Amino acid sequence: MTRPGADLVSGKIEVDGENVLVSIKWAPGGFIRDTSRVTVYRDTDQNPLTGSPGINTTGTVDGEVIGSEFLFKFEPSPFGDTGIARLVFTSSGDWSTSSPDFCSC
Repeated sequence: MTRPGADLVSGKIEVDGENVLVSIKWAPGGFIRDTSRVTVYRDTDQNPLTGSPGINTTGTVDGEVIGSEFLFKFEPSPFGDTGIARLVFTSSGDWSTSSPDFCSC
C-alpha cells in the first residue's frame, strides 16, 4: 500500500537459508543518504508473548499480535555513513546492540 506523497514505496524481506535480504524501494527523490532511515522489526518466533510489544496504527501497544525479538536499523551514523545495526530485545523496554551483526556500509 502506498499513500500519496510517501517517501517509501515498498519493502520486502526474503529469507534464503541463513541469509535475510531486506529490500526497500524509495519514491524518486525520496532517499537522502544523510537523513533517510528505515527500521524493520522482526518477530522471529511468531509468539506475541515474547519480545517487544508491537505498536498498531493508532500508536498504541499491540502486544497481543506481535512481539519483536529483533530490530534492524538502517540509518546514517553521526559521521554521515549509512549503518546497519541488529538490536536484540532482552527485557521490557531493553534493546541491546548485537555488535557482530553491525556493519557500516
